[in-house]
Amino acid sequence: NVSSNVTFGRNICYIGESAFAESGVSKITFSMDRYTSNSSTFIIDDKAFYSCKNLSYPIVIPPKSVTHIGDSAFERCDKLTLISLGESVKTIGS
Repeated sequence: NVSSNVTFGRNICYIGESAFAESGVSKITFSMDRYTSNSSTFIIDDKAFYSCKNLSYPIVIPPKSVTHIGDSAFERCDKLTLISLGESVKTIGS
């Protein structure tokens, strides 16, 4: 069972396909100190948070961080009401 709060720190650059799918995650945060330069990319792969029924806190994607959000990455996260995208997001899947 995954902790309800997940923080992605400076050494994380990839969230794999279905990594947290159908888990108990309710809140996702990004460590802001990682995102002070353009030197890194961060990918959220397909179905990374698929069907996280408890995911309800707004997700704020910091500037200069996530570059790609995969297909169905947040599909069936029924309580999720807001994802604020940073300027670095170049592609969003279906």
